[in-house]
Amino acid sequence: MPKIQLNGFPAIWFSQKTNTGAQQRIVKWTLANIRENNTSFTTRFENKFRTPILISKWHMELERRTQNPGEIVTEYAKAIRKLIKCVDSGRNWTEKQKIYSFTKRLRTNLYALWPLLALKDNSTMNMAIELAQKIENNQRMHLRFTLPIFAPAPVMASTPQVAATSFA
Repeated sequence: MPKIQLNGFPAIWFSQKTNTGAQQRIVKWTLANIRENNTSFTTRFENKFRTPILISKWHMELERRTQNPGEIVTEYAKAIRKLIKCVDSGRNWTEKQKIYSFTKRLRTNLYALWPLLALKDNSTMNMAIELAQKIENNQRMHLRFTLPIFAPAPVMASTPQVAATSFA
């Protein structure tokens, strides 16, 4: 199980709800049955910090998130994954939904991935990210080798005088 660290207000809230003597003290990570709702961390945490307003906000962020100029695929993918996790805490989204959310706002030169991946039944978001990274790396390499390299023109302190010679 991954180690989770709460900061700020969620950390204070957790400390208060797990103290001995706290009313409806949190004693379980997840609930085993519906009557344990008040003692389950996950249920109470989501009720407190995953409100409908926040979910709507995260949906809007996900819809509007675009890959910025200069932003590499890895950074963009990390941001999209984080937003998907916020929006889909129940992990109900299909891989196609995740792929679409990732590819729809990629830079124009990478957006062409969507049709390639949408047609495959076994495509995953990881596959989409890897493919986007490969295309991005290939484009970077291609630019590196196709840019013309010009040597700077020599700069002279003064213009040399050409001696006039007569040819007889």
